Amino acid sequence: MPKIPTFTATGSIEQLAGTTSNIKIDPNANIFSALKPVTDAVVNFKIKENDAQNKTEALKLENDFITDMQKVYEEVNVLENKEIANQILKTKSNALIEKYKSTATNGSVQTLFNNYALAEVQKGIFRTNTQISKNILTSLDNNVALKENRLLTTAFLAEGNFDYATLKNDLTNLYTTNYKGKIPNANLKKIIDFIPSKIEVFEATKLISDNPRLAFSKLNNSDEFKKIPLEERMKLITDVKGILMPEIDLEWKNFISAAADGKEIPFDMEFAKEILPPKVINKMLKQFSIVKNSIADTKILNSIPLKDLESTLKTMTESKYESMTYIEAKNMESYLKTIATNRIEKMSTNPVKFLFDTNDEIERLTNEYNEETNNDLKTQRKLILVEQLIITQLNMGSPDSQIKVMSIKEAQSFVNQYLKADGAERVGLLKSLAINFGEHEDKAMMELAANGLPFTAQFSSFFSDPDKTEKFLSFDEKGEQEILKQFLKDNDINFQDLRENIFDNIEDFNDAVMFANQFDTSIAADKLDSLMDLLAYYTANEMRTGKKESVAIKNASNLINENFDIHETYFVPRIYDGESLTSGQVDFVTEKAEKIQEDYLELFGAVSFKSKDETDVTILDEEMKNQLMKNGKWVNKADGSGLIYGIVFPDNSFAPVYNESGDALEFDFNDDSFTLPGTDIEMNFDKINIIPDDQAKLIDEENKILLASADKNFKFSMKKSESDGNYMVVSSEGYMGAYQFGNARLTDYKNATGKNFTKKEFLENEELQDEVFNWHTKDIVTYVNNKGLDTYIGKEINGVLVTLNGLVAVAHLGGKSGMAKFLKTNGKYNPADSNGTTLTDYLNKFKLTE
Repeated sequence: MPKIPTFTATGSIEQLAGTTSNIKIDPNANIFSALKPVTDAVVNFKIKENDAQNKTEALKLENDFITDMQKVYEEVNVLENKEIANQILKTKSNALIEKYKSTATNGSVQTLFNNYALAEVQKGIFRTNTQISKNILTSLDNNVALKENRLLTTAFLAEGNFDYATLKNDLTNLYTTNYKGKIPNANLKKIIDFIPSKIEVFEATKLISDNPRLAFSKLNNSDEFKKIPLEERMKLITDVKGILMPEIDLEWKNFISAAADGKEIPFDMEFAKEILPPKVINKMLKQFSIVKNSIADTKILNSIPLKDLESTLKTMTESKYESMTYIEAKNMESYLKTIATNRIEKMSTNPVKFLFDTNDEIERLTNEYNEETNNDLKTQRKLILVEQLIITQLNMGSPDSQIKVMSIKEAQSFVNQYLKADGAERVGLLKSLAINFGEHEDKAMMELAANGLPFTAQFSSFFSDPDKTEKFLSFDEKGEQEILKQFLKDNDINFQDLRENIFDNIEDFNDAVMFANQFDTSIAADKLDSLMDLLAYYTANEMRTGKKESVAIKNASNLINENFDIHETYFVPRIYDGESLTSGQVDFVTEKAEKIQEDYLELFGAVSFKSKDETDVTILDEEMKNQLMKNGKWVNKADGSGLIYGIVFPDNSFAPVYNESGDALEFDFNDDSFTLPGTDIEMNFDKINIIPDDQAKLIDEENKILLASADKNFKFSMKKSESDGNYMVVSSEGYMGAYQFGNARLTDYKNATGKNFTKKEFLENEELQDEVFNWHTKDIVTYVNNKGLDTYIGKEINGVLVTLNGLVAVAHLGGKSGMAKFLKTNGKYNPADSNGTTLTDYLNKFKLTE
């Protein structure tokens, strides 16, 4: 018989055991009484579970409530009235409480949340009241400060002494009225006791703003501002230093900049020492002495002719090494070299600005022009200024290509104004160039072109024709360009093809332009490209008016072909400075260029590139002559004002030639003189006759030989003339010793003989000076014989008989090449030294010294 299975309810008991304990059932109790403990346990668990659930919900509501209340606190915490703040807090907190209570799931949650929320509001009210108390005090402080500042300002600015006399009482009343009972009495007393100091602090602060230098001086004077505490005084001194530092830095930069321009402006180094850190001062002191001691030298370097710059700089630096310590001289040499380098760079890039900065006369004329209000007088002042700019740059040795008539800033300003103007205004602006720059309008136009002036403006100015100008300028407008291109398209004409047809018609002109710009073909190519566009638009416009395509192309091409006399490497405009040139004037330009190239190149006296050694120059100059004859060409000057001669090298680059005076072989189209450029030689267009027979008196061979050997007293006469026999003398220009040799000639001697000596050794050695003179005269005589210049001996130049002694004297004064040029020009080349002594004077003085 199977056993009846038994079951044990371990799971339920174990689960209950997890929530209650010690439940015991009396074995004698009935079922209800037996189960009561179990029922109670279950009920109690459920109650606890609901309680935890209610609290969780209430806490969540509280957190959301607090988040919203933060916005309320932010609103009321900026207020300065507690009643208003509490009213806002009460109203908005009640509304939020009701809002969140309504979302509670039962009354217990509502009650819990309500209690939580009210507790939070009570805390918020306390925090708000505390913040508003601070706000009230802060506002009070701010208003007290405002009135305090007004009282102080009025006391120091008002006329009379009344406000200042009552200032202390006014401030005392201000503090007492507003702070008594609101802050501790000890704190109030401290504020009132500080009133005298506050007044002086305000006075010092105001002085720092008005006059920081005076404020600094007074703050560092124990007899001033006695009532300011030391700590506050030191803070004010630091403040005023902070204001003065950038001021002194700017003054220092201005001082250095002015010195670089050869001008001296005040700079208080002693005051700077009090303001700037020692490290900065030490650096400034090293530069200060160099700059201050070189201002006069800088002014010279910024103004002398370019050809004298290197030798002058050398003389200056040599004198520094003789009068300064080695380190000082080395620093000075570096500084002066920088000045010379800057001068070269600025004169080649923005010379007008450089001259305004360095030349007192240019600065004066510029200021007078800028300040003039009468239009007629203003125009006159501009023309005077432009002429002075040209003259100054020429005197400083600037090549014509680098001479400018306006600064970059002025050019850019004009271009910007032009680009913003309408058609009529643009025409007026272009007309103003002729008025303001006169005969230098071409230079002005070239500078404007370099700074962005449209090509149409440049091209139209050539014709000086208002109708053409207006038509050309219309092609600047994008709208007009599109209309013309559309017209061509509608007539099945390609714009590019039109350009190429025009290009073919003016090919000779294009070749001449490109040849003249071989050294920088990109500029020429850009201009020609702009010209082709302009002429294509002109052609399209002509066709739009009813002309046939072939006629329109011819009309456009003739703007070039009929207005320029075109040669292989250059062209001559038939319109110059707004005036038409006659055929005779145009032909004269060509004839002049050809005559110079055929007959006068040698007389121009071209020198070799970058040659310094005189012996080498002689050799190189012979090669230069060959190059000039074989590869020399005329081309148009960069500014379009004339022609310039130069050598075309194998790489097709072009280099202008210059003579010893630094003059280029060039002339303007309106130059109708017969003078050989760069000289005072008058050219004969019929035949070359540099020394006509009727001006040269020949003598017999016996006398010619006698004159050539007449040198018994030559050395004594030269020494007497040059220095009165003083072997130790040094002239203001740096020429030394009994025979007054310059550094360049002494260098020639050293190179020829291999000997070396210092300036001091040379001056102290009479035998050495005599030895140099003997070499010097023999070298000149050798030059005379090698160059065939002895053929001039026995003739007369400028009414003076030519002798060998005379030629040596002329070369001693003006150099060997200068002597040759004097002979070849029949004395027309006859410069004078600083004493006014000419080459002819020396020829006459030393022709016979027996």
